[in-house]
Amino acid sequence: MEDSAMTEDRADSGALTLGEVAERVGGRVVGDPDVRVGSIGPVDETDGDGLAFLGSRRYTQYVGESKAGAFLVADDLDEMLPEDANRVVVSEAYPAMRTLLQHFHPERPCRPGVHPTAVLGPGVDLGEDVVVGPFVVLEEGVSVGDRSRIGAHSVLGRGSVVGRDARLYPHVVLYEETVLGDRVTIHSGARLGTDGFGYTVVDGEHAKIPQVGRCVVGDDVEIGANSTLDRGSLGDTRIGSGSKLDNLVQIAHNVRVGARSL
Repeated sequence: MEDSAMTEDRADSGALTLGEVAERVGGRVVGDPDVRVGSIGPVDETDGDGLAFLGSRRYTQYVGESKAGAFLVADDLDEMLPEDANRVVVSEAYPAMRTLLQHFHPERPCRPGVHPTAVLGPGVDLGEDVVVGPFVVLEEGVSVGDRSRIGAHSVLGRGSVVGRDARLYPHVVLYEETVLGDRVTIHSGARLGTDGFGYTVVDGEHAKIPQVGRCVVGDDVEIGANSTLDRGSLGDTRIGSGSKLDNLVQIAHNVRVGARSL
């Protein structure tokens, strides 16, 4: 397996006419429906055959200087464009942008396999089409679900569970018995299941309270780079399904984050 298999490997896809763009995003064409665009980008940076995205009023100041071949514009901003500008007008600009980004920058599939530098402990269970990158450590009893990808230099502690279709970027660490659901994305440098900050006073000194709970993450959760999620002290720390955490987020022990939280 090539080391590059775990990189964010994307490539531009085929160009679309404005008519095809409108069909994909549920919009309407103003101007020439046969104009072709091969990318989408900011109003002030897009030129040539690019489609300039105008979804917020703050960017209308750049319209006059834009060299884009066409625009994807929110319905309430349509009047800010020149009358002769070719464009696709949509009611919901950001979902439309997302659809086109997925078209122009599709994620390439990784080649399944275990890199020869990876270390697998006894009882490790790998599902079908799993990717285990360079210098990964999977400790005893780790389970990784079908089609999940474990990035280079990641460490999964004893008894940890990773669901199906998960993506762990390089240098992710799961402490022992951490549980991830299906379709979870963990960005580089995140640490899950670390000890909570729990101490008591014994004979006048600070004494650490053992942290024996788990860190349990639901389905469809995304956790940003260098975030830290502590394990529970007695019960579990839980992140509800569909939640999204930004970079550098700290979740303390026994916190419970509800489903679909941002």
